[in-house]
Amino acid sequence: MAHSPGGPVTSRLFPFVDGHYAIQTVNFAGRDWRFDDYSYAGYFLGQQSLGSVPCNVMTVSATGDISQAVQDAINTVGTAGGGIVQIPAGTFVMGSSVEVPYNNVSIEGAGSGQTLINVPSNYIFRDPRYEGVFTFGRAIADFAHRNEGWVYRGPEVSTVSTVVNRGDLLITADNPSGINIGDWIVLQQYFWQPLVDNNSGSPDHWVPNTDRLFSFSYLRQVTAIQGNSVFIDAPIPWTLDPANNRIVIRLTDGKMKENVGIKGMTFSFANQPVTGRPSGAAAYFEGVRNGWAYDVVVNNIPRFGLYSQTCARITFLNCAVQQAQDYGGDGYGYGYHCYATQNALIKRCRGEDTRHNFLSQRALTSMLVMTQCSSVNATEPDETHHSFEHAILWDKHTQLNGDSIYGLNRGDESTGAYETLGSGVIWNFSGDGVKGRLSHGGEIHFKPSPDGWGVVIGVDGAHTVWDNTSLLPWVQGDQVLASPDLQVGPDPAALHNVLYEWLHAGVGWAWSDSCGVQPDSLYETLLTNRIDPPPTDFRGPC
Repeated sequence: MAHSPGGPVTSRLFPFVDGHYAIQTVNFAGRDWRFDDYSYAGYFLGQQSLGSVPCNVMTVSATGDISQAVQDAINTVGTAGGGIVQIPAGTFVMGSSVEVPYNNVSIEGAGSGQTLINVPSNYIFRDPRYEGVFTFGRAIADFAHRNEGWVYRGPEVSTVSTVVNRGDLLITADNPSGINIGDWIVLQQYFWQPLVDNNSGSPDHWVPNTDRLFSFSYLRQVTAIQGNSVFIDAPIPWTLDPANNRIVIRLTDGKMKENVGIKGMTFSFANQPVTGRPSGAAAYFEGVRNGWAYDVVVNNIPRFGLYSQTCARITFLNCAVQQAQDYGGDGYGYGYHCYATQNALIKRCRGEDTRHNFLSQRALTSMLVMTQCSSVNATEPDETHHSFEHAILWDKHTQLNGDSIYGLNRGDESTGAYETLGSGVIWNFSGDGVKGRLSHGGEIHFKPSPDGWGVVIGVDGAHTVWDNTSLLPWVQGDQVLASPDLQVGPDPAALHNVLYEWLHAGVGWAWSDSCGVQPDSLYETLLTNRIDPPPTDFRGPC
């Protein structure tokens, strides 16, 4: 056990060494275990305060339905190179969506308790799924062209013939002549047949070699080039071996929008007509790099609360999403939804009374950090929802009144989800163990891909922890018992690719203090190790 009698409780994977906490590789149960550096998440990878846009301020003065006035203000600052659209304190109506197909635009209310946006039942939707009251990254009417081409439409500029190891900050390019310092590149390897066969089944077998949704694809910025070594600004979270499939470096298609977001307002949606299912979200980000939602509250969500689609480096901070109009499945009732979104941060947020309060999906989702969030009274678990998400962190996550975490094989649910979790970590979890509306509420179920791994450290409270769970058909698996020591699941025939440590203080043993595993937040400590001090949450007054 990595602690001293009467001293702080620490993990063997992240002990206090030479004055700071440091990631360590630990060999146990026949394999090496270590953390990724989860600090590389969110807006500008944590290096800037949210909302750092030009100080070009335009205040909306309209009353009543302000949709057109807001759109006009956005167009004005957007075409001028960026700026701030201010919506003052008060209660307003927005009966139609507005779009932000620009860079460097911040939409700012006076605060979630002061700027109140009512969205009526006759709200006008032009794109029923991929649209928010505020839509960032593309023109709403451009239904046929999702802003996701950065993943696959940019030109290939080099192949990679050497292994890129998990954690690497450099790529050895076969021919870096088409790459320049400052370029945004995509390091990409499509899934190959044995990986697909090992992680999915029939029907809805995953697609090898050609489908971008089934690929390891990482957006990075080039920081230096030395010979064939291309240095990048964030580590790669999965080992890519050219013996498995071709590895390429692409440029992006140049159409991503950058540095846009929303702050300081509450959305209250009226129930939409019962003749159809509700549509839309409060804020929707598509093809956005470095975006944010800060101090935003969403009540009575239609289809989604806050939604990011094929984005990178997004932060949702100090937000709340509560109550869904539709809990019925088929992609409805998602609170925080990260779809094919990488290096994202959801921090100090609350989800309550939706179908899934916190949901992510697709293999393009990697390095997603949920830290210091609370999830309450959902009808389905917080989960990795579809196909091989990896480097997922639930950090100091709290669940109450019937919620769970699932990271497992979902079989053919959601049209071929299968192995939803490639790798992930739960750190300092607290829950009340209440079943609520879920069939398996108050539980943690972790069974990553056979090609992957998981770590669960520091579970306090009454949630039970289960290893080797199967969803279709449901097999509860094996309960992991209270212990401060390292352990894997008790079934000798199980994969043993999840490591457990410091489970259930007070059940047969007690921590030496009441603070849980130290440090309290894995993310915050890793960030401080890299950036000390980290920037403030939001930029100062303009």
